[in-house]
Amino acid sequence: MLGHIRVALQELIRKSLLLPDGMNLACKQHDKILVALKQRNPPGARTAMRAHLSTFQRGYKVLLRTHL
Repeated sequence: MLGHIRVALQELIRKSLLLPDGMNLACKQHDKILVALKQRNPPGARTAMRAHLSTFQRGYKVLLRTHL
């Protein structure tokens, strides 16, 4: 089951890179998550991760509308 989820997630990530500035935005968001983790700042890491997931979700919805 996890293998199927991983394959689907990898495909979504690959497609998300097609969005304008997708890779740059993802890198910036991952940096914010990493900084919060290194600072041992759980609330900051949580906030950064939620922002990242929200952005990913919006991008996924765009991909569904434009690439089906």
